[in-house]
Amino acid sequence: MSIIQKKKIKSLNVVNDGTNTVTNIVVEWHTYADIDPEEYSEKQDKRFTLETDEVDPTSDSFIPFNELTEDIVFGWIQHRFESPRIKEMEKGMVDMVNSRVYPTPAPEPSIINKELPWT
Repeated sequence: MSIIQKKKIKSLNVVNDGTNTVTNIVVEWHTYADIDPEEYSEKQDKRFTLETDEVDPTSDSFIPFNELTEDIVFGWIQHRFESPRIKEMEKGMVDMVNSRVYPTPAPEPSIINKELPWT
């Protein structure tokens, strides 16, 4: 059994000024066990904000919204996936899926009710 983790761009927010400059990117993490991806699955969204103050929509490096690809957008934020906070989130998702695949049995109770020894 393997745990698989995938990311996809879920949504983009743009500046409402006619330039369609991307300002927020929502990434969906999907972590699942390959033995049953539906049963053993965890999804989580994370929003990344881009600084847009110095973006010049007239420059040659500006990519119009309708020409963006998922690879281009991931390229803008890929370095952020190495942050300790993101790594901790990813590990937590893996741990959650693992705990569903291999649940920890309940401990034996320390006190139990016993039938009376007489009738």
